[in-house]
Amino acid sequence: MLGDIWKEYIESNKSIWGDKHLKDHVKAVQEAGLPWARGKNRVTKAGCLYPLVNETLASLSAQKIKQWLDNENKTRSGVAAQTYRLLFACLSWVSEQEKYKGLVDPQKLKTKAVKKTVVKLNPKSDVLQKEQLYSFFYYVRSIQNPVISAFVQTLLLTGARRGS
Repeated sequence: MLGDIWKEYIESNKSIWGDKHLKDHVKAVQEAGLPWARGKNRVTKAGCLYPLVNETLASLSAQKIKQWLDNENKTRSGVAAQTYRLLFACLSWVSEQEKYKGLVDPQKLKTKAVKKTVVKLNPKSDVLQKEQLYSFFYYVRSIQNPVISAFVQTLLLTGARRGS
């Protein structure tokens, strides 16, 4: 089952991954209905890859992966694109393991139809450009309230974001 292999893949690679990368892998296969880490009376959605965790490697096909992507693209295309990349990294790892030799060929699963289904992610455009920094600091430092001025500057300098 893909879910079991996914756990093995995580276990063998987690020592070389960063925290966020590891969390992305764990979250990709989480089941629905778990209590939320923050907030009351909320439960988690199933991870993006969860619909495939009970599939065997032999049953994975380009058509099945395309159907999975089509379904996930309806509600979370960015996450689906990232999870697609995580899935194929795992499948490449599997193809290199002696005990799984011949069970899956990741290249045969990456058909043109599958690749076209993966949403192209655009770079964020809501960032301050280097040439805008002088004006930003000029106006922020002119704010009458020094607490608010310091707060806004700290947000920029630390990279703090909503929800992080």
